[in-house]
Amino acid sequence: LGSLDIVMAVLAISAGLFGICRIDNLNSINITERRRELATLKVLGFYDNEVSAYVYRENMILTVIGGVAGIILGSILHRFVIVTVEVDSAMFGRSIEMSSLWIQFSDYTCIFLYFVNLVIIFKLKKIDMVESFKECRINSEISQYGHKSLNDEAKEWLLFTVTKSGKMRSEE
Repeated sequence: LGSLDIVMAVLAISAGLFGICRIDNLNSINITERRRELATLKVLGFYDNEVSAYVYRENMILTVIGGVAGIILGSILHRFVIVTVEVDSAMFGRSIEMSSLWIQFSDYTCIFLYFVNLVIIFKLKKIDMVESFKECRINSEISQYGHKSLNDEAKEWLLFTVTKSGKMRSEE
């Protein structure tokens, strides 16, 4: 491999790893923020596969929307960069075949998404329905009494009182 080939390989591998990390991070945030909703689905009797399919469909839709927007904006950015860096002594090709962009999107992005979705199965199975609802009750207790800046010790005490008595102070 020539030195330019090595640089291109390093950039391609780095971009792929960045894509995997980005998709995984977005999915982790999505699951963390919607833990209560996903726990509710499990309580209602949805199987793990059905909850996973629900998250997968959403991921695929968002990936397709992001891919289409990325191809359109990437084409515009490519044209701008090529026109900007051209000098009289060096001319670059100004056109990109749309088929090559779609092939890149369908190959790499969808493979990365499939890989990340396989990893998400384990995160979705770890959602504990009881803990999700306890956390919700604690947050409602905190917001009811206006103590939004409780420290960790106070939250642990509140969690202990909820789990010990099974009731909130407002229910007594």
